[in-house]
Amino acid sequence: TPLSQTRENADSAVDKVSSLAELVNELQASDNAVFELNDAVASEIVNAKLGIASGLFESIRMKHSPTALHCLRVALGCSIWFDQLKPNFQKNDLEIAALLHDLGKIGVPDEILTKPTFLNVDEKQIVDFKRNRGLEVLRTFCASKDVIDFVHYSSTWYDGSRNKTDLAGENLPVGARMLSIVDAFDSMTCDQVYRKAMSLDRAVAELFDNA
Repeated sequence: TPLSQTRENADSAVDKVSSLAELVNELQASDNAVFELNDAVASEIVNAKLGIASGLFESIRMKHSPTALHCLRVALGCSIWFDQLKPNFQKNDLEIAALLHDLGKIGVPDEILTKPTFLNVDEKQIVDFKRNRGLEVLRTFCASKDVIDFVHYSSTWYDGSRNKTDLAGENLPVGARMLSIVDAFDSMTCDQVYRKAMSLDRAVAELFDNA
């Protein structure tokens, strides 16, 4: 399908739906759209959902395409889960937070992003520093406190032992906890440069073991 046709389909579909998951279903159902989760289609879906902020997602894609596709998968997962849980916040805020939660990776050196082994302590500190810088960029244009909080607290572990913040446990925003879980699940079940994808059973076991 030509990219222009995909753009037309996405622009038309986004007027009818309220979530990324529904948008994907609309594209899949279109006779004119052959849907594949590739960079081009991902960019069109994100542009329809984020508007002017899609430039930030495009920056992620240009820096590291696997990260951009990871963000899109996480956003789709969060969108579907939202419909099951029906939490007390806007679905759009969760989707946007998921799409841009790895914004800070724009500043991570390529040799770290593509390193075929696990990161050492110094490299992890660089990634954490860039994550915080990405959050600062997000704050400059995003007016939604929920989007900011979901991204900010998504890297905080439930027991407060990682990326220590002022909140932990049940006090963490539900959207941040959802984003953290879907983010971890997608990372575990997809191939990474430093390891192969885990099985679904093992990934689920990891989530329960470390809950």
